[in-house]
Amino acid sequence: MEINILNRLIESYKWMDFKLESMQNGNLLIWGSKDLTYSHELEFLFEGVTYCQLGMEWTWANNGVPVVETVLPDVFSDRKKMRLIQENYYVVGTKLYRLNECEGQSFYVISEGLEISFTRPK
Repeated sequence: MEINILNRLIESYKWMDFKLESMQNGNLLIWGSKDLTYSHELEFLFEGVTYCQLGMEWTWANNGVPVVETVLPDVFSDRKKMRLIQENYYVVGTKLYRLNECEGQSFYVISEGLEISFTRPK
């Protein structure tokens, strides 16, 4: 699923909780749901991860900011961090993804690809 399609699909949600489910063999799996206690309806599978800066759990609130988006390394003002991100970003075929949360904080992942699965609850 494409990022823009996902962001449009979840516009009807007021909020969604996320948790880092696993990181193995360069792959990062994140689950999202209105209530992670029972199940999840959203999965982000980042493949070929070269950098990640994430919380273990966070909440996204629908305040006009997308859940996930692709960005360029120049979003960082800290020169050391920008240099680190640029070194990881410019590996052939990678993208920088920003995951947003309700307190205005952003998390970042650089990976070769992102697979998104979304199933509306019944």
